[in-house]
Amino acid sequence: MSDTFTFLEETPTFDPNFRGVAQWWKAPAATAQLPTTGNTANEIRFDTTALGLKYWNGSAWTLVGASASLGADLTALEALATTGLAARTGDGTWATRTLTGPAAGLTVTNGDGVSGNPTLALAHDLSALEALSGVGIAVRTAADTWAQRSITAPGSGLTVTNGNGVAGNPSLSLANNLEQIAVMASVGVAVRTGSGWVTRQIASSVADITVTNGTGVDGDVTIDLAGDLAALTGLLSTGLAVRTATSTWATRTIAAGTNVTVDNGSGVAGNPTINVPDASTSAKGAVQLATDGETTAGEAVQGSDGRLPRDTIAVFVAAATTYTNMPAATTDLFGNASRYHRMNWSGRTRCRLVGNVSAAGAAGAKAGVKVSADSGSTYFFVDGSAFGDLGAEEPQISIATTTTTPRVSPWQTIDAALRTDVIVAPVTDDGDGAADPTLTLLLLEVE
Repeated sequence: MSDTFTFLEETPTFDPNFRGVAQWWKAPAATAQLPTTGNTANEIRFDTTALGLKYWNGSAWTLVGASASLGADLTALEALATTGLAARTGDGTWATRTLTGPAAGLTVTNGDGVSGNPTLALAHDLSALEALSGVGIAVRTAADTWAQRSITAPGSGLTVTNGNGVAGNPSLSLANNLEQIAVMASVGVAVRTGSGWVTRQIASSVADITVTNGTGVDGDVTIDLAGDLAALTGLLSTGLAVRTATSTWATRTIAAGTNVTVDNGSGVAGNPTINVPDASTSAKGAVQLATDGETTAGEAVQGSDGRLPRDTIAVFVAAATTYTNMPAATTDLFGNASRYHRMNWSGRTRCRLVGNVSAAGAAGAKAGVKVSADSGSTYFFVDGSAFGDLGAEEPQISIATTTTTPRVSPWQTIDAALRTDVIVAPVTDDGDGAADPTLTLLLLEVE
């Protein structure tokens, strides 16, 4: 049946599912005219008693609209007493509802629809996010406050791609030094060179220094002293350091003897000074030993009369001292200028070298002297030849073998140009870089 039908007769056909509009052209029959027999299924007539339409269901006349479901919903709607949005909560059950906003993020206006259409609006953080106009990573900077940010790379070490996230996920990459370190394949201590980064291993080039975990892979790099250096650091008392055996050191003090006094015998308060008396009564002179750092200090012999006059003896070594790894080239004794002496050679004509050796040096090892008459600017051998490689120039002594008595060089005539105020320094030559000669005495006699 269509959604609209027209009654042209008193007994039109009725479809119970009809929800359209009916038009009546002819006055319907009264209730008394509703027969109980001879009716057609779905026939419809007007009942003047019930004041409503009825249709023949096959066995009885049924009032149109008498469905329990339809009547219950309409009844429930009619029974609503409060205002708000109507909501069907069950079969034949209705209630009024109001749109309610959450605690934050949304606000609701006219939630019950009474004063107007319900309106939803963003609020708080959502409102701030909606108000953003730029592009970038959204960041909450305060309550209900948002801004866009971009990841920015530092000056070096990192590069950033898509820092604001617009074109894709932000990506960080190592660069510069960090990139080079990240691709290192070997292990060891990282060192920055002029062309990049490499790994190194800390190693010792001398026997008296040991290195553990030189690469740092198995633990912290540890540097320890051994041999003579360990023995030196193990000294607990003060005094002159003396090597008494291999990797063994002790402290000593120069002690006074008969008719000899000693000042600062341990060297702690100053240079040791030995006071030597003359044949009659009081002490006449003193031997002042040079120490490290005194390039022109250490007057050889200081006296006041002719028996032991000044500038007659220059003492370079007075106690056992070892020259470790004596080199082959001509160098200062012990590799430094700590044994230099200033002397006055006015009126002096010759000199010779005296020494004792307790531990031999390399084959051919020897000791000699160099002299300067211009405060160290230019040096010569005693015979006036230019200083260079120590060859046959005298005075010199061999330190290639040990001695039981002092070894003495021949007398060497002093060049006329050097017979003045001079600096005299001991030198060595022809070591092998491995042997360690020990001198117990080395001095220069001048007359």
